[in-house]
Amino acid sequence: MLALFLAQSGVSPLAAQQPAAQKPAPQPAPTNQDIEALKRQMQALIAAQLAVQKQLDEIKAMLKAGALAQAPAPPAPAPAIATVDYVIDIAGAAVKGTPTARVAIIEFSDYECPFCSRHALNTLPELAKEYIDTGKIRYVFRNLPLESIHPNAMRAAVAAECAGEQGKYWQLHDRMFANQRALDVTSLVNHGKAEGLDVTRFQQCLGSEKYNAKIRADQTESGRVGAASTPSFFVAVLTPGDSKARAVRTIRGAHPYPTFKAAIDSVLATIK
Repeated sequence: MLALFLAQSGVSPLAAQQPAAQKPAPQPAPTNQDIEALKRQMQALIAAQLAVQKQLDEIKAMLKAGALAQAPAPPAPAPAIATVDYVIDIAGAAVKGTPTARVAIIEFSDYECPFCSRHALNTLPELAKEYIDTGKIRYVFRNLPLESIHPNAMRAAVAAECAGEQGKYWQLHDRMFANQRALDVTSLVNHGKAEGLDVTRFQQCLGSEKYNAKIRADQTESGRVGAASTPSFFVAVLTPGDSKARAVRTIRGAHPYPTFKAAIDSVLATIK
């Protein structure tokens, strides 16, 4: 009967047999004094943390200042244009421009040097348009083959000199700089043929050593005036009838046209 009553009441017999769960004893509510004590503890922890962080920041600042004091200052970049005072003899060198021009650019260059090629293909045409073709300056080319890193540069320099015998120096100069990866002997002969040279005469010259001493002299001269890398340029003042030029400005490396314009104009302004 009891089971039937429990079933009808919606309570399982098993649940009816379990003792009722005991409720936990109620905890006393925190007093105002407890709350104030917790606040003081939190404030003390925060203050301690801020003090530690301040000490760490001071240590970092001291270490950084010490490292900066010990570190050497970075070297100042070399100026694009520098003042020099050298006498350079241009007798026998390849020259373009009006013989009466009072200013010259003297280039020491290597036919395998990529920076030299960039100058020859991009900057030299602009110089020709504004200064060389208008009679304001002469342009002088001196050979500086860097044989230790450019195995074809010496033979290319000889090829240009051989082309000069037939009045085609600057044509082959331009062609070789435009085809730097084709400067082996076979390619040089093909370049000469393309420029209309007497191929037999050109090949004979190319196979000789008639220009080796001249090129070696250019290399020696480059060392005397501090042209240790290619391309190196000197802006020089010329005296009519004299092959000796007085270099007064130097430009190291391939620079954009405005750099050359600034150097040339500064020297032209001194010519009376």
